[in-house]
Amino acid sequence: MKYVIRRLSIKSVAKVSALLHCILFFLVGVIYGGVLIILSLVDFSSGSTTLVSGGISLALSILSLIGLPIGGLVYGFISGAVMSLLYNFVSDFVGGAEMVLVEKANSPAKPKVKGQDKLNA
Repeated sequence: MKYVIRRLSIKSVAKVSALLHCILFFLVGVIYGGVLIILSLVDFSSGSTTLVSGGISLALSILSLIGLPIGGLVYGFISGAVMSLLYNFVSDFVGGAEMVLVEKANSPAKPKVKGQDKLNA
């Protein structure tokens, strides 16, 4: 059965987008913070830097773990709301996105895998 999505709930799309962006920006913050910590340790071992710059690197890495997810949350909410608003506007002119839905069977039977009977015997 083919269905067409004509409208998106702006609030629900914005919330989902905000959560996904928050998770993504947290992962970026972990990578960025890890690189900053590693670089500050490398600088300490060579003796070419002071304690202040190492402390700044540590502070920036901690700030990236907090600030980037919050920024991603705000960015994701705004971008999700704008994109769903644009989708609702454009779908009036060109139609919505088509989806093919398949009805689920009543019994939760597992799909058979080729050669599965030989393994169970």
